[in-house]
Amino acid sequence: CRHLLKPNGSISGNEVAKTVLPSFPTFSSCIPINLPHASTSPALASVDGRSPLPCTRIHSFVTNEFGAQLHSMGYGRGDRIAVVLPNGPELALAIVSIMNHASCVPLNAS
Repeated sequence: CRHLLKPNGSISGNEVAKTVLPSFPTFSSCIPINLPHASTSPALASVDGRSPLPCTRIHSFVTNEFGAQLHSMGYGRGDRIAVVLPNGPELALAIVSIMNHASCVPLNAS
């Protein structure tokens, strides 16, 4: 990819879209599920000892499980969904999952 920042530090959304969309047409397509260790290497972890999630599990959740639930409730492309969660892996996964199907508006829980 070419460098997109202008000398004044600004960047145009149109320029980003023209560069990124050919490589990643959907948000979930940027989750690296075809790497050799995508099903075993941790991609999302917590500090409280819970098992980390690998890329393949995140991709499956985002595209299959969460998407189906979201669409069954009538939400989809063009809708804006606010998320209020404390910082942590749940917030990260919620943002990524929503961004794949609708617009996500994260709000600060504190």
